[in-house]
Amino acid sequence: MRDDVRARAAGLGLLLGKKLGLLQSLLLSESDKLHYQRSGNLDRVMELTRTDARTIDAINLLDFDIARAEDELCGI
Repeated sequence: MRDDVRARAAGLGLLLGKKLGLLQSLLLSESDKLHYQRSGNLDRVMELTRTDARTIDAINLLDFDIARAEDELCGI
């Protein structure tokens, strides 16, 4: 495999790994919110919801970088 293709593929793999980590944190947050909702701690639910919004923003930015990396690979 060419070095430039290998480097871009490795970069894409890193981006996808970061996205997976963020998605897993969202899943864990959903479980936490369910627990806090059942216990009546709605302040904590709202705090987690705000954190999730920032996580979703980070995922959206990663999606942009992933699409760019895929375009670069297709262009090679």
